Amino acid sequence: MTHINLVAVLLLATVTVLFAKEPETLSAVGGQKIVKEFYDSGAIKSINRYGPDGALIGILHHNEQAVAIYAEMYDGQLLAGKIYYYPNGQPRIEERYDVQGMKRIERRFDEHGQLISETQ
Repeated sequence: MTHINLVAVLLLATVTVLFAKEPETLSAVGGQKIVKEFYDSGAIKSINRYGPDGALIGILHHNEQAVAIYAEMYDGQLLAGKIYYYPNGQPRIEERYDVQGMKRIERRFDEHGQLISETQ
């Protein structure tokens, strides 16, 4: 790698680090807290919601184009459910878990949000 190429790579890496968006923390209703995390591009990566006691309530995950792909819902330390989304934002699959982490309910939806099937 030439000196000029090395300098260009280091400069690009420095600029990316300097402009990468830091997590944002917001206050929400009822003493809840929301923390938004971002990709280096500045696109939203995840939105984490915490209860007034600091316990994690849920995480909404996004792809690098800032489109929601799935959410995790928590009950205390336990994963209580997941929702997977279509690119248009409609739920595709909803899963609910028991305290042992076993899937107890699964609902599938079409791209318009209409329930297709439910298993328990």
